[in-house]
Amino acid sequence: MSNYQELIVRLAGATVEEAPLVEAMMRVEHGTLDSLSNERFKGESQRALLEVKDDPAGARALAKSLGMMR
Repeated sequence: MSNYQELIVRLAGATVEEAPLVEAMMRVEHGTLDSLSNERFKGESQRALLEVKDDPAGARALAKSLGMMR
């Protein structure tokens, strides 16, 4: 699990399985996650988690296309 995914689990309440999907959704919106403040990272990860829960199959396909999961 990446450092970003660890933050996503801690800040957004995502499961370990959801974390790469959330990261993938966030990367679509933000080319780099390093530029986000802690507060913005938390908000964006929570928003992305809602999107993952709304369309888990689409989120998995996106994560796979970005090489974030097999």
